[in-house]
Amino acid sequence: MATLILPYVFINNMASGELVSARAEPDRRGVVGRDGEVRTYGEGRRRAVSQVGRIEDLTVRLVQVPGSSKALLEEWEGEHVMYRDDRGRRIVGVYWQLDDREYIADKQRYNVGFVLHAVTWSEAVPA
Repeated sequence: MATLILPYVFINNMASGELVSARAEPDRRGVVGRDGEVRTYGEGRRRAVSQVGRIEDLTVRLVQVPGSSKALLEEWEGEHVMYRDDRGRRIVGVYWQLDDREYIADKQRYNVGFVLHAVTWSEAVPA
């Protein structure tokens, strides 16, 4: 059986269905864990207080993104997007800001980075 490996990631806007695809740097870093804190109570007793659920954040850097795709990604800040990659990961999440750098070899392309925060539920009121 043949396996097709695409070096691209796909980012879909969940509301409009629009798509941006681009190559990604291979060193995407993810953070998975739980949210919580240690609280100190009377007589110095300390207890762990955690919250239900898991945290999943993924740092992504897209390379050689056309200016039109960069503009779409800027419009989607704070909106729900679906991220899919060549490892089979599918993450629905939101990002709040883009880190863009001009691609040196081509003035019409950019390297764009963001941190995708996975969500399972949104409290936002639809606009």
